[in-house]
Parts: sequence; C-alpha cells; structure tokens
Amino acid sequence: MEVSDVLSVIAIIISIMTVFFEFYYTNHNNKSSLMSIYYSETYKKYLTRLVPDARIDISYNKQTKVLSGTDKLESVILDIRNDSLYFKYQNKNFYNKLIEKLNLIDDLLVLNGQKRLSEKAYKEFETELDDIIAKMYELINNNYTGRS
Repeated sequence: MEVSDVLSVIAIIISIMTVFFEFYYTNHNNKSSLMSIYYSETYKKYLTRLVPDARIDISYNKQTKVLSGTDKLESVILDIRNDSLYFKYQNKNFYNKLIEKLNLIDDLLVLNGQKRLSEKAYKEFETELDDIIAKMYELINNNYTGRS
C-alpha cells in the first residue's frame, strides 16, 4: 500500500467521523433549543412577574407579630408545580430539584404563617425565603441555558 492510499483511507475515516460528529452536535443543539423554549414558555411569567409580585405582598405586622399575604405566593408555588409536570417526564432530575425548592418555600410559608414571630424571627424568615427563591431561580436559569 502506498502513502497516497493510506492518506486516502485516513481522509475517508475523518470525513465519516466528521459527519457523525456534525449529526450528533446538530441533534444536541436542536434538542437544547427546543428545551429552552419549553423552559421559557413555562417559567417566564413566574420568574419575571408572578413570584416577585407575590413575594412583595408578604408583610409583617409589628403589633400582632403575624405574617400576612402569604396566600398569593402559596398559590403561585402550586401553579408552578402544576405547570412543571412536563419536566417530570422530560427532565426528572430538574423536576425533582424544583419540587424540592417549591416544597421548602411552601413549608416555610405555612409554618411561619401560623405562628407569632419576633422581629428577629421575621428577618430570618425573610432571609431564608429570599435565599430559597434565589436558588429556585438559579436552578431554572441553569436548566434554561443548559448549564445544569
């Protein structure tokens, strides 16, 4: 076998490998683009409007030492849970992590909404709630951008 024959075989192998790699990356990019559309359509309204609006509605009465306005965020959390069911079948890992965050938020709202809180306890509640919400945003954004 001459050198030109060996080079021809190598060129053919490289060409075939290039086709397979191109197919794989195109398929992967198409799937990622499709998934990012699903993430955007599912969560845009929650991340940009509904969660922040519901979070702002939560207030603390210093005289009665009671939280109010948690119902709206609890309702939004339930809606997110329901709208996320698609991901239970398409990205189970993401879905389970999201449900975990939603449950933490819901538990925090229910537990602290049923008792009297000192101002210090309210500040701790507020910090913990904002931290969990931020982690939920990060989880959704990372999956939207494919960095999960």
